[in-house]
Amino acid sequence: CSLRAIKFSSIAGNSTNDISVVNCPIPFASFNAAKNIVCVGDKVNITNQSQNANGLSYVFNGADEIDSSGAASPWAIYNTAGIYDITQVVVNSYGTDSRTDSGLIEVLDYP
Repeated sequence: CSLRAIKFSSIAGNSTNDISVVNCPIPFASFNAAKNIVCVGDKVNITNQSQNANGLSYVFNGADEIDSSGAASPWAIYNTAGIYDITQVVVNSYGTDSRTDSGLIEVLDYP
């Protein structure tokens, strides 16, 4: 990041001062699911693809069992047929970002 500040003075005219801000990487939330359509009781595996994050969490709406202890590859199990959203929240010292994929997972009853 780089900013340029301009200071105005009615007597001396314009003078400029450069202000450099070095490396301000805001976090970017991104993930994908190994499968988008699963059967009841199947595991849904998620792969973290976020950038510049030093902390992250997930919300698995409607999931019956969740393991997000390995944040890079969490998983969830859904025991009820339906369509479900997943949200990822990422943070670092420069900010927070979140991404919700609405209807990302479709869970079907066994045939």
